[in-house]
Amino acid sequence: MVNYPNSKFPFTRITEFKKLTKQKAKKTSIGIEYPGRPGFMSWPTANEENKIRLSKYNRDAERLKCDNIFFVGRLAEYKYYDMDDAVKRSLDLFEEINNKCYGYKPHK
Repeated sequence: MVNYPNSKFPFTRITEFKKLTKQKAKKTSIGIEYPGRPGFMSWPTANEENKIRLSKYNRDAERLKCDNIFFVGRLAEYKYYDMDDAVKRSLDLFEEINNKCYGYKPHK
């Protein structure tokens, strides 16, 4: 992950995910982040309106687990994560689901 905090480039960050997760792969994918429009909050704030919205969202997300649809990350969990923690949370959730459904135990 490389941050570009100055205005020399139109983007603010580039992430190469296989390096972030230490995967061994011949191909790769990158994410390029661009700043939002002025005044646009790209993360949730914990006010009463959003707490109500989160409660409804969590009910819907819980029902979707029956269809093997899971949500994880900053917006899904309504909390701030650094990118490495967000990736770790995703991998941990995968491991949890895999253990529950298939009895898989990772080699550590």
